Amino acid sequence: MSSHIERVIARVAPEQHGLVTRPQLRDAGVPTRTIDYGIAAERLVVVYRTVYRVPGAPRTWLQAVLAATMYAGPEAATAYRTAAALHGLVPNSGLIEVLVPVSRYPRAVDFAVRRTKKPYGVEIVHGIPTTTVSRTLADLSHVISLRTLEEVVDKALFRRLVIVEELESIGGRVGRLASTRSQAPVESVLETRFLRIVRESGLPLPVAQFEVRRGGILIARVDFAYPAERLVIELESYEFHSSRLALDRGAQRVKDLQAAGYLVVPFTSTDLRRPRQVISTVRRHLWERGHPDIVNI
Repeated sequence: MSSHIERVIARVAPEQHGLVTRPQLRDAGVPTRTIDYGIAAERLVVVYRTVYRVPGAPRTWLQAVLAATMYAGPEAATAYRTAAALHGLVPNSGLIEVLVPVSRYPRAVDFAVRRTKKPYGVEIVHGIPTTTVSRTLADLSHVISLRTLEEVVDKALFRRLVIVEELESIGGRVGRLASTRSQAPVESVLETRFLRIVRESGLPLPVAQFEVRRGGILIARVDFAYPAERLVIELESYEFHSSRLALDRGAQRVKDLQAAGYLVVPFTSTDLRRPRQVISTVRRHLWERGHPDIVNI
């Protein structure tokens, strides 16, 4: 290859996961015959007809995603589950989904093309054009279950990737979910699942991320609380309680809350698989502590 094409590759490829496109090379003044020679000499590896990988560049999922997006056209963006994975809202399944305007017809070989009539916002995530979080959630609502969508929405709100008002304006399933998120966002999937159980049972809703104070001093910020009844609900997972230090800190935290007059009721992921038992436990403690809406058990 000429020193010209090598300079272009050295400038562009490192920021593009080891990729370069034919239009980029042509725009930089590299002749077509030089590009074709580089391909023939295996100094450019063809990923798609107009997208090339630099030999030696690591082959990664991010590279594959960007290559598909580049090939799909200048207005393309990763979307749906791929965009959600890039935003850190769902695990990476390896699936590649690319969104393009309805007028575009890229010939996808190993990725899914989604076409839309609606305009969509794009942001750069890991160097890849990606639909905005709000648009990603709106698209996801058509391809995942309502329960999974609820968990993803809560994660996006907790990480402050979007705000409730933004999601409410979307309407549909996302807007309806957002309209029920008037209090502090929950921190974990377990908290989302617990709150869902409470909502579906008709029990009074607890306060999420409640700060327990004594004499103006913060004792703890708990997952959920019924402040008037001094009832605290904590969702425990192995991830956060697997070390001896974590166990010791958790035990001391419970003692501090008890000293402040709170009853601490823990639930695990296993408990949440038995929603009737969870409801019964919460209802009984609310009744024992005189909640006005719980008249009998």
